[in-house]
Amino acid sequence: MPLPVLADSVQTIPMKLAGHEGEKAHGFSNNQWLLPHDTCQEADVNLPRFASEKPVFYAAKYGDGEDQVFTFVVDESGGTGTGYDVVYIDGNNDNRIDPETEQFKIKLSTRTTHSSKRIRLMVTAGGNTSPYFADFSAFLYHDRNHPVENVHAGLRDSSYYEGVAEFGGKRHKIAVLDLNSNGRFNDFGAELYGNDRMLIDRNNDGTYSHLDDLRKNESFPSMRFTKIDDRWYSIAATADGAQLTVEEAQPAFGIVQIPFARRAKLRSPTQLQVLDFVDSKAEAILGKYELLELEFGLPAPGAEDVRLVTWFRDQRPQVNVIRGTPANLEIGPPFQVGIEIAPGSNGQTLETAIHITGRNNEHYHYRGAESGHSVAAPALLVVDEQQRPVASIHEHVEVGRSSSWWIPQSLDGKFRIWPIIHLPGVEYKATGLEVEFRRGKLVERDAER
Repeated sequence: MPLPVLADSVQTIPMKLAGHEGEKAHGFSNNQWLLPHDTCQEADVNLPRFASEKPVFYAAKYGDGEDQVFTFVVDESGGTGTGYDVVYIDGNNDNRIDPETEQFKIKLSTRTTHSSKRIRLMVTAGGNTSPYFADFSAFLYHDRNHPVENVHAGLRDSSYYEGVAEFGGKRHKIAVLDLNSNGRFNDFGAELYGNDRMLIDRNNDGTYSHLDDLRKNESFPSMRFTKIDDRWYSIAATADGAQLTVEEAQPAFGIVQIPFARRAKLRSPTQLQVLDFVDSKAEAILGKYELLELEFGLPAPGAEDVRLVTWFRDQRPQVNVIRGTPANLEIGPPFQVGIEIAPGSNGQTLETAIHITGRNNEHYHYRGAESGHSVAAPALLVVDEQQRPVASIHEHVEVGRSSSWWIPQSLDGKFRIWPIIHLPGVEYKATGLEVEFRRGKLVERDAER
């Protein structure tokens, strides 16, 4: 599908390799983790003679050429058991490791000392073969998935490309990063480190800032359309990063409608959008998306809005933005407010947590005012069987997080704990939990009723 672009707005920008010595003018650090193997993972690699009986092999993968695998091997130059201090790298990917030119001295990194070697690979992407630099480091490592300690490795802080582009009649330095560490510079995506990245020095101060304020932000995921200073652009790098095209664009928009919504984040394979809602409506570029994040703003008279925020990890709601008909999402209220409890470790405390769920069982975090006037903070109220208040819990009570409460020795018998929270302007139901105490200790927990 061709991009809708304005006539005579195309810029073709040659990009220059940067960061090849490890220097960088940005705050991002990428990494390709290399798992250890006992044997070479490529069938036809001409290997040198190793001094160790237990060399460790790795298979790095970069670019989109016919052969994307680069063989790495760490060896013990003093023989088995003397310590790994050499790395062999098939840097030009000719499936032959030259022991004279492709052997480098290294030190293993430790928890307290980082050691790395800047190396060069010749990576093929988009039909072109170009230098690609990264820091190689090796280290002893084990975890739940790799219970046997071995020498793992990584390739971090790769080189990138820089050029100069024009936006709104002004020239700015621009960089493209291979943030997902696969040797290509043109991968779309919405997850940080799951895509590539563009950096634009919008204020021309020589650095790239990554700010939450979208009006000042200088960091953008690679995607179909990018908004800069109230104008939309299509910005596309070649796979090898050596060339960039910038085109002014006119994407088509529809409406997303979610009652009480304040902000939402949508993702498609080629576009990430952060929507700011006014009167429960927001503009969005046409397309099929999944909902990643949603924030409600509940208006509280005389105070700042109460904010409820949820992140969708699995079973994300689908949003189809089309022309002419608003995409209405039935999500959020009516809310259910409940509590969870568990005995503390010393038997005299109670672990409590308030939880808020929406109509699709999504869980919300509660955020009060960012400053100034706010509604009352969440709390818990303990009542006896005659519904008389006997205790309250105010300190450290948070939605979605556990807090400890020291059970008064005077509590003896059956009680009900109620969540106390204010959700202005929306329908919600609070459910208490019946508990039983004996001389200030939890003895049993009944099901919610």
